[in-house]
Amino acid sequence: MRSIEIATLTISRMLLFVTVLLAAGVAMPTEKPRVAISGYDPIAYFSEGQARKGDANLFFEWDGARYQFATPQHRDTFAANPARYAPQYGGYCTIGLAGGTKIEPDPSRWVISDGRLYLFGSRNGPNQFATEHNKLKKQADTNWSQREKLR
Repeated sequence: MRSIEIATLTISRMLLFVTVLLAAGVAMPTEKPRVAISGYDPIAYFSEGQARKGDANLFFEWDGARYQFATPQHRDTFAANPARYAPQYGGYCTIGLAGGTKIEPDPSRWVISDGRLYLFGSRNGPNQFATEHNKLKKQADTNWSQREKLR
């Protein structure tokens, strides 16, 4: 019987604590941010010209996603200017986004164009992007501006 009383008291205190936080306007975390690029290091594409897996302990959260890095220097470079190094469209597949769907890309399928990183879900994605760059970018830009409606 005593353990039930202690459990009830503990739960009551936790509920009171949460109520106080909510009343004070403190947001309660609901879920972990999405790991962008399947955990690959966005800086490596620029500095090494290759896809390189990041370390889960070296991360930086930006724009609703968690980016992982192979080195502390890469993390610090990204943190200093995330808008410059983050993949376009939140790290989703550019072709998928042009078609109105959020698709996780294959980190080994990528292109840097006009100083920006674009990712793709298929082997043909980079070639298709090269031949239809303006059309795909325009469609993806439009769809990304309405990303809350995308599936």
